[in-house]
Amino acid sequence: MPDSDREVINKILDLDEAVNHYNPITFDKTKYYYRNSETTEELIDYFIIWARQGADDPLCYLSAVAHLQYPWIYPSQTMDYYNIDYEALKKSVASLNADYTHGKALIVRDSLNYQALPSLEGPRNTILGFLLKLENTPGFNFLLSIALYATWIPLILSFIALATRKRKISLAALAPMYASMAVLFISPLVMCRYALPVFALTPLAFAIALSGTKQGEIPRELNAQCAKSDS
Repeated sequence: MPDSDREVINKILDLDEAVNHYNPITFDKTKYYYRNSETTEELIDYFIIWARQGADDPLCYLSAVAHLQYPWIYPSQTMDYYNIDYEALKKSVASLNADYTHGKALIVRDSLNYQALPSLEGPRNTILGFLLKLENTPGFNFLLSIALYATWIPLILSFIALATRKRKISLAALAPMYASMAVLFISPLVMCRYALPVFALTPLAFAIALSGTKQGEIPRELNAQCAKSDS
């Protein structure tokens, strides 16, 4: 890489540190070296280099994105759960962000007040125990696959919607799910919490897609009855 390009990138990102901490399955280790002090012109110059490097070696860019995103498609990863130590979380957030926030994260740390409700700990642990057993059961663990909810179910529902009489209405009603999928595929990490909107939409999306098979019959009957009563 030319020194001039390195200089431009270093105004946005500590390039040497980012390269040393690069991990192909997460961007977390590199984003901590974002300087957060660039001007608009410097950012534009950075994206020009990003685009030029991508044009020179598109397979490199494609492989990097594909390596990161394939768990949204291939059921290789199941949902993840957390038993959060909130004090440790506050310290971690502060230390990891101290460099690129110029110490401001250290000030914010003590203002954070994370606290789980004690009354929910028992039910939460029971549910987590059941899910962890299910996750380790061959066959049933597929039900907890991230790819199932992030990609497979939306695609199946889309095919069902296309087979209905009111396919345009059904597909339009599924638009929130498509929007959630788009966000997943530009996200920097494959984790369960990123897919929560898709999980929440799944029951409603099934109802929308399946209702389309009879869609329009009841309204036509009601319109006919109304027409008779009006006459």
